[in-house]
Amino acid sequence: IYGGRISYDMSFNYLQAVDLMPNEYVSIQDTDDAVIEDIWNKTNGNHLPFIFSIDNTSVGSGSESEHIFARFGQNSLDMTQVAPDVFNISMRIEEEF
Repeated sequence: IYGGRISYDMSFNYLQAVDLMPNEYVSIQDTDDAVIEDIWNKTNGNHLPFIFSIDNTSVGSGSESEHIFARFGQNSLDMTQVAPDVFNISMRIEEEF
């Protein structure tokens, strides 16, 4: 059996703009709770690795195997506006070796 990198292709549909995009793009806002501000900007896109888990209930001893050291697998985030202030977004998370 040959090993390889774990990767996840994820799509999110019908996200409100306030949940996806920061209020301002000119500075980092720690109080802003948006996908782009919380993960994309803080990792500089695919430049900085982060710890990722597909299961948010993974805690306690033995949970280390459910986390991966990862990076984004794309150079940019592509969003599609499907209604006023409503977007679809997809992203790829790849294990970092």
